[in-house]
Amino acid sequence: MFHDDPSNTEAIPLLPMAKAAFQGMRAAQDYINNQLKVADIEGWVVAGASKRGWTTWMTGVAQCSTCVKVLGILPLVPIVPAL
Repeated sequence: MFHDDPSNTEAIPLLPMAKAAFQGMRAAQDYINNQLKVADIEGWVVAGASKRGWTTWMTGVAQCSTCVKVLGILPLVPIVPAL
């Protein structure tokens, strides 16, 4: 991760995508729970393939006490070791 190794710049584009995923889930949860009042969403399962698969990994490992709760992740990305 970039935080631990600043020379690893591959993770930088993934961070805004993970933040956007959290904000999208938060907005949908707030709208459904408070505006529509048709359900009480308490958590999410995040899934994605390719670039969105990496976003899924990043969203799953993020810890945020004020954000939505991620209950599970389904990333569809092959883990390829660096050469």
